[in-house]
Amino acid sequence: VLVSINANAELLPGGEYATQVIFTNADTGGIRVRDVNLAVVIPLCWGLDNCDFAWTSGGAASWFAQTDITFDGEDAAQSGDISHGKESWLETTAMMPGTIDFYWAVSSEDGWDYLEFDIDENAQDWITGEVGWTERSYHVEAGQTLRWRYTKDYSVDSGLDAGLQKTKRHRQR
Repeated sequence: VLVSINANAELLPGGEYATQVIFTNADTGGIRVRDVNLAVVIPLCWGLDNCDFAWTSGGAASWFAQTDITFDGEDAAQSGDISHGKESWLETTAMMPGTIDFYWAVSSEDGWDYLEFDIDENAQDWITGEVGWTERSYHVEAGQTLRWRYTKDYSVDSGLDAGLQKTKRHRQR
């Protein structure tokens, strides 16, 4: 049996849902009810508001799109759930020379766990502790690797223990 569900995916928040599907036999009028679980996953590029970039993520846990902590009331990308001494990174490549604009935030152990932004493996800036949404802009060249990296030290859990990012735009020079 093939069941197709049509919905406006942008309005359905990510998460797990339990529901029932009712099957009706048009010829006999017979009804069958089945319990189903539905997992709605928001694409990472939606959380970043930029599906033009090819995004990759890695480390001990991948970044993901979520709707709980946002800059714009919709969604944002969040670093993966990692343990002590690990990192979770998000990466893309600049497609053209210009400026990358993004918002970022962090909730971490102040001074020890941090969210860092790198261009071609060179640290540009980092934030630590409880830092709300802040806008950043950096000049980039075509082909440069852009990486956001959340890193935990070897002890203490604090706050969300996560970094958050929302790409605003990549403007051509």
